[in-house]
Amino acid sequence: MNVRLGKLEAWVQERVDSGDYASHAEVIRAGLRLLKEDEQWRAAARRKIAEGLVDLQADRVAEGLDVVAEVTDAIARKRGRRA
Repeated sequence: MNVRLGKLEAWVQERVDSGDYASHAEVIRAGLRLLKEDEQWRAAARRKIAEGLVDLQADRVAEGLDVVAEVTDAIARKRGRRA
């Protein structure tokens, strides 16, 4: 596979010249791994948002301060003391 990087080619070369990466291919693979992780994170976030909207429409919500109090209390209990 041949890829033209245009203006990014100089930056890729800098990454190799700096010793951070052994080759151009290694830089490209690292970038593609990050892109894949980002796409997976975004897909998971979209699913969670959709689930949250369904819960909101079904009136399955909790008051923010109540949730904070519950979490704080749970942490305090785990540490062996009350908040």
